[in-house]
This record gives sequence, structure tokens and C-alpha cells, in this order.
Amino acid sequence: ILTPMDVQKRYFEEQLLVAVECQRPVSIHIVRSWGILFEVLKSVKRRTKGRLPQKMYFHAFGGKSMTCRQLLKACGDDVDVYFGFAPIINFRSHKTGDVMKEVGLERLLLETDLEDETRVYNDLIRGVEFVAEVFGLTVAEVVEQTGKNFLKFYKLDSQ
Repeated sequence: ILTPMDVQKRYFEEQLLVAVECQRPVSIHIVRSWGILFEVLKSVKRRTKGRLPQKMYFHAFGGKSMTCRQLLKACGDDVDVYFGFAPIINFRSHKTGDVMKEVGLERLLLETDLEDETRVYNDLIRGVEFVAEVFGLTVAEVVEQTGKNFLKFYKLDSQ
């Protein structure tokens, strides 16, 4: 990493503070830095009288089930927390299905981490099929629920 971790941490915290102030959702990708994430969340809460961004999305979530539970607890009931699992990143791990079950379908967003737009559609289909298998649902049921999750995360629903 070219940017020192303390600098990354400082700017990450500032971005979360802006999201709190502007009431904007955030997308977060954490790689082997869970301790730092929890430190930053605690610091943001301290600086904002207990507030975090209203909606937080953990992209290509690579944590364990326990990490998921810890995140939900750290974020509290006032934050809508979502998780995504990118086929190219997450589906190689045997733990992904169990972590998805811990997350729950109502907190899942579909995603792909591919840069080649000609492969994105097939990767999303692969993701939907994987989620359907994990939860014992049809592809249509997964698409319906994750579509609702998307609309809610981006405040495009009628709520």
C-alpha cells in the first residue's frame, strides 16, 4: 500500500463524518483491517454524539459470521447495514454461504467486481443463483428481495 494506514484511516473517518452530516449512504470495502474499522466507527460515534451514516454497505464482504454480528452491534439499530458478496472474490471461500445466512437475505445486495462490462451480466446471474441455492429460494425470489434492498439502500423506494 502506497498510502500509510494512518493517513487512510484519517480520510476514511472524515468521509464517514461527511456521510453523517449529509445523510448519505456509504459503501465500504475492508481488507484485513477490521480492527481499524471498529476504531473508526467508535471515533465517528464519539464525534457525532452516537451517529453513523444511516446506511452502510460492506462491499465484497470477506469477514466471518462473528465479524458480521460485531458489525451489526457496532452500527446499532439506527443504521441500515447491507452486505455484498462478489462472485470473483467471495465464492472461492467455503464460508461464504454460512456468512450469507448470518447476514440474511434482507441485508444482501447483489454485486460484481468485474471491470469488463461484457462479463458483468453473467457474473450477476452467477451471484443470484448462488444466493438462491444458499437460501433454498428461486432466482425470482432472490431478485425480488435484493431489488427491494437496492431501492431501500439508495432511498429510491416509497418509504
